[in-house]
Amino acid sequence: MNKRVIFCWIWTIPIIIDIFFIIFSSSFPIIVGRILACFLVLSCVFVPWSLIAISPLFCHPKTELPRKVSPLTYINDTIQCKQITKSIYEVALYNRNLKIDMTSWIFKKTYIRDIILMYYHLDYYNRNKLKSKKNISKRYFKGQNKYIEFHMLNGKIIRIPMIKKGIEKRSFLCSLKLFVLSSPLDKRVRYQKDQYYSNDITIFYF
Repeated sequence: MNKRVIFCWIWTIPIIIDIFFIIFSSSFPIIVGRILACFLVLSCVFVPWSLIAISPLFCHPKTELPRKVSPLTYINDTIQCKQITKSIYEVALYNRNLKIDMTSWIFKKTYIRDIILMYYHLDYYNRNKLKSKKNISKRYFKGQNKYIEFHMLNGKIIRIPMIKKGIEKRSFLCSLKLFVLSSPLDKRVRYQKDQYYSNDITIFYF
C-alpha cells in the first residue's frame, strides 16, 4: 500500500477514538472517561500540528526527478532558479533545465534548495562510498560556498545559501529525512555494522 495512504489511515485513529468517546462517554467508568477526555484534548491540540510537521516527509514534487545530476552543475557558486508560474520553478543545471512542480507545497523555495543540495550531497556520498551514518554530516565541502538564486515572477531576486563556509544549510526536515533513511532499507540487516548503502534523490522525494 502507498505510504501516504497508510499515513492518512493512521491519523484517522485519534479522530475515531474521539468520536467514540463523545457518543459513549456516559457508559465509561470515571477513570476511563477521564483518560479518554485527556486524550481528546491532547489530540485536538497536537494532531493538527504534527500533521503539518510530518506530512512533508511524505510529500514529493509533482515532477519525476532524475536519479542524479552531473556534479558539473555545481561549478559556479550560484545556481539559477526561475519561477515560471506560481508553483512551477525551472532550475538551470549544467546540461539541462529541470522543471519542478511544487503545487500544494508550503515552503517551495526551501524545498527546492534542499532537493538541489541533496543531489550534490548524495553524489559525494555515493562516489566516496561512505558509511551510511556519514550521510548525516553537513561538513563534506570544506571552505565551499554555494547559493541558489530565485528569480521570482514579481521581479524579486532571492538568494538562499545551500553551503556556507563549508556547512550545508539544509532544512530540519531534510536533515530528519537523512537521519531516518540513511540506513539499510532491508531491515533484516539492521544488526550489521554500519556500512555503505547507496542512496539517491528518489529515496528522499518519492
